[in-house]
Amino acid sequence: MVACTQALHRLLWNFSLMRTPHLIQHREALEKRTRESMSFFVHMARAWYTTATANKTPQSPPPPLPAPLQFDIPDRVRVHDDTGDVTSITDEASVLLRKEYLAQIFRTLPRRLQSRRLRLVYTTDEHGFSLTNFLNRTKEVGQTVLVIRDSKENVFGVFASEGWHIAHGYYGTGEAFVFKLSPELKIFQWVPNSNNFILQAEETGLGVGGGAGGSALWIDNNFKHGRTNSCPTFESEPLSTEENFLCLKLECWGFIKPKAARVSSY
Repeated sequence: MVACTQALHRLLWNFSLMRTPHLIQHREALEKRTRESMSFFVHMARAWYTTATANKTPQSPPPPLPAPLQFDIPDRVRVHDDTGDVTSITDEASVLLRKEYLAQIFRTLPRRLQSRRLRLVYTTDEHGFSLTNFLNRTKEVGQTVLVIRDSKENVFGVFASEGWHIAHGYYGTGEAFVFKLSPELKIFQWVPNSNNFILQAEETGLGVGGGAGGSALWIDNNFKHGRTNSCPTFESEPLSTEENFLCLKLECWGFIKPKAARVSSY
């Protein structure tokens, strides 16, 4: 056994003596080739950089930003129930949605509504303080702008992205937003991934927004007593200077759909 082990050791020693010079030579050749390759790439990189900087031209300035969208504010009108006659409304008509507020509100509206005329659908001055009358007059209107003035002369409201109707639970889309018009103008849009507590209509009243902080707007079915809180749905601050407010006037405006173009047949 010992003799076999010694023979194996001699064989391995002889093999190592025979292979070692070859391996050393091969390793030296490989290292030389590596150094030559690195030197070549360094030379090419310096040549490329020199050429690129010599031919470099000054960059042209970026193109100017497009001008903001300009559009004419559509008219506010009244459609008479009996005759269907359409008359224009001016600020002298003592409406809450005055012309000075319209530009900012219309910029926040969905694009499809920005060219449509506003129609005064409901006002407490003419139709009384009643949720029932309000729902009857707005049931076929679709999207609306609701504006309130309280006893402290605060003016505020909501763009309702769906028509008002009694429902168990919330409805509406993220196009809805709430706003303050007076004494300062601020708009609060729906915050994605906040919640879907957008519009609410029950027999007890109308609500907008919801969550841990409370509703952005709530008003009872007599359109007298209301409440406003900071609301996570729109990340809005209270719309009035007081949390509990007394409503003096309420208006609701709808959008007049453009007439479809007639196609003549031949």
